[in-house]
Amino acid sequence: MRPTIEEINSKYYHKIYILESPSESEIKNNINEGDALSAALNLCGLDNSYFAFNTKKSLTEAISRVSDDINKRYFNKIPVPYLHFSIHGCENGIGLSNREIIDWLELRRILLGLNHTVKPSKSGNKIISRFSLSMSACKGIFAYKMFNPIEVNNPFWSLVGPTIDIEWADSLVAFIVFYHSLIYKRGTILEAVERMNKACGIDVFRNFIDPRFAHI
Repeated sequence: MRPTIEEINSKYYHKIYILESPSESEIKNNINEGDALSAALNLCGLDNSYFAFNTKKSLTEAISRVSDDINKRYFNKIPVPYLHFSIHGCENGIGLSNREIIDWLELRRILLGLNHTVKPSKSGNKIISRFSLSMSACKGIFAYKMFNPIEVNNPFWSLVGPTIDIEWADSLVAFIVFYHSLIYKRGTILEAVERMNKACGIDVFRNFIDPRFAHI
């Protein structure tokens, strides 16, 4: 039986961690998707934190702050963290505002480091990540390359992102609907992805999920 909203609220605490690397021109023109998303989530009453970074070092510092926040265990509930990257991307990885490139293998290492600092779930000899990953980035779904089903550890258990290049406006609208549907309305990930595609008017967002743990 599917748990009620009251049962979910009594046990779990959902929080979205927005990580953004805006370029100088985007800052100058006030084009910050992460800030806009944070404001929309606040209107929905969805807890979130925003972290801006422009180098690999500042990214790892932001990741450390995310870890510290998760380990606070708000209200003695089990934290359910969502990592939302608002960033430039391609099939091979992500691009920082200082023009550095982080390929998927390197980002995998960074995120695995985050996973090791928070208490994971386990299934047999497998360590199951607690993180859902949202890639608001061109071709963000290619972050699936970080997931290796034969490995004991993986940096996320669920991933949502676009299959092609996408405009900031479309991505912003889509992810507002995604979190509203998934957390505020307590829908499933598949329902939330379907609604985000309809909201932005282009069928480009996909969900990559380890089918063995799709019940989480």
